[in-house]
Amino acid sequence: MVRERRRLGRRRPGASRSPRLLFAGLVLATVAFGVGAVDQIGPTSGPFHRELNTSFAAMAAPLASRSTAAGASIGEILDRGPTMDRPTFFGLLDALAAASSEVADQFDTLIPPAPTPPAGAGCQSAMILRAEAARGLRSALETLLGGPTGLAGGNEATAATAMADVSVQISQADISWADCRRALILAPGGVRLPLSVWMGDPRAWTNQALGSFVGLLAGSASLTARHQLGLGALGVDPAAVSVSNGSAVIPPTTTLAVQMVLVDPGNVDEQGVVVEAAVRPTTAAAAPPPARRTVDVRAGASVAVDLPLLPVVAGTGYSLVITALGPTDGVAAPAVTIPLVVAQFPSGIVVTPSVTSARVGHPVSYRATVSAPAAASTVPSGTVTFDDGGTAVPGCVSLALARGRATCTVTYPGPGTHVVTAVYAGTTSLANSTSLPLREPVVAPAG
Repeated sequence: MVRERRRLGRRRPGASRSPRLLFAGLVLATVAFGVGAVDQIGPTSGPFHRELNTSFAAMAAPLASRSTAAGASIGEILDRGPTMDRPTFFGLLDALAAASSEVADQFDTLIPPAPTPPAGAGCQSAMILRAEAARGLRSALETLLGGPTGLAGGNEATAATAMADVSVQISQADISWADCRRALILAPGGVRLPLSVWMGDPRAWTNQALGSFVGLLAGSASLTARHQLGLGALGVDPAAVSVSNGSAVIPPTTTLAVQMVLVDPGNVDEQGVVVEAAVRPTTAAAAPPPARRTVDVRAGASVAVDLPLLPVVAGTGYSLVITALGPTDGVAAPAVTIPLVVAQFPSGIVVTPSVTSARVGHPVSYRATVSAPAAASTVPSGTVTFDDGGTAVPGCVSLALARGRATCTVTYPGPGTHVVTAVYAGTTSLANSTSLPLREPVVAPAG
């Protein structure tokens, strides 16, 4: 029994080392298993390719559906194009070009599926070709119909040749997409992308069919450029405050701002439209230069136009004439004429005596000072007449202002009180005004 205990005692150190060795073995086994798992899903493994292809298809499928939906407009253009109105026709072409370019740009961000890079490249190249075809189609038909403004003459033969090139691009794009789909089906994962075809009926893309289509477009009455301009809402600043004798009366000002809305009810964009406002005085005064601005306006749309300030003279009547002239001979909006009167600026006048109480036989001076608002931007000119009790003071009638002032000097022969006023005659831009009465006592000399 003692020996057995000793043997057991000798085994205890060995027993304490066994769990450690066992743990080390498990760690080595786990590492080995991990390394094997990583090797199994590496770039050359089937699971890796299945995951990559599946992810690519999930991202590419909605883009393919968008491309297919955009391409459906090509059939509509070929079927109904010659009977469409111009904005609708070019609206479809614009939408096709924009959508196909956007899809091609988004395809560039996708990772081509492995291990067949040509398949991924085929998916991308299909969308790039479609974007190029959409731009080419837009350019060919726009050139045929005179460009965006309808001013440039198109050539049917050139347009038919350009459309033939577009048909080749569309056909190549459809083939590239079909090859990409086939390659992905055969690749690990067997993923399927949706069908996507732009060339619905190849017969519509033969040289004969394209020539006929181009001829119908060139002779279409609804696609013929129709230039037309109009003027919508009009406004001036400062705004009119009243109407007098058929003329709009605006507050006193030295400048006039004119705003308007230019309208294009035609079917082509008008580029370089010259909008002009001119003020023509109703008197013999010289007219200031007109205010002009050059703008573009899209077919069926309108644009607000703010013209540069026009110089005007307060107290003057004008005819405000607004015109819009397009880039094509004879294309102009009907002129609009608005009679208006710019009101005079108000003036003020005060009288001050040289002495508060005059003496008989001694001269006394009355000074009239005329003022104008700062907005008038002028020093008052014109004449002043002094009255004494409602009667003009001799020698003080129509005195010219100097720096806005005029002086009347009188000598009274006898005592009394005089009520003096100054009357400003006004000018074209400044209204007349009368001072408050000034009571000036005149006393006899002392002693």
